[in-house]
Amino acid sequence: MTEKGRVLSVREGRAVVEILRGPQCAHCNFCSSGISAGRSSMELDAVEGLKPGHEVTIEIDSGEVLKGGAAVFLAPLIAVIVGAAAGPDAAGLLGVRLPAEIASILLGGALMVLTLLGVYFRARRPKYQQKLTPKIIAFN
Repeated sequence: MTEKGRVLSVREGRAVVEILRGPQCAHCNFCSSGISAGRSSMELDAVEGLKPGHEVTIEIDSGEVLKGGAAVFLAPLIAVIVGAAAGPDAAGLLGVRLPAEIASILLGGALMVLTLLGVYFRARRPKYQQKLTPKIIAFN
C-alpha cells in the first residue's frame, strides 16, 4: 500500500510526514495517531536530501499487515477453542478432578494468554517491527 504525504520537519534522521488519508484508509486506522480533519502525521526514518515541504511517497507491505492481523485475532481464538475442547481430557490425564466446564475454561484461558504473550513478544522483535514500519520510497 502506498500513500502520498508532505514533509513537515526533518531532525536527527527522522522526518515528520503529514499524510492525506485516501479512501482505502476509511476503516484501517493503522496510522490513527495524530489524525485531525482527515489528515494524519507520522514520524519515519528520513532519507538523504529530504527537506520540509518535499512531497513523499510512503509504502507499507499490505501482506505483512494482514499477517499481523491474523496473528493478533485468529491465533488466540484458535487457542481458546483447542483449549476448551481439550480441557476435560487434559484434566483427566493429569489426575485432576474438575467439572468439564471448569477444565475447559481453565485450559482455554491459559492457552489464550500464552498465545497473546507469544504475539506480544513477536511484535516487539526488531525484525518484525521493521516489516510493519512505513518507509519513504520516493520524494520530490
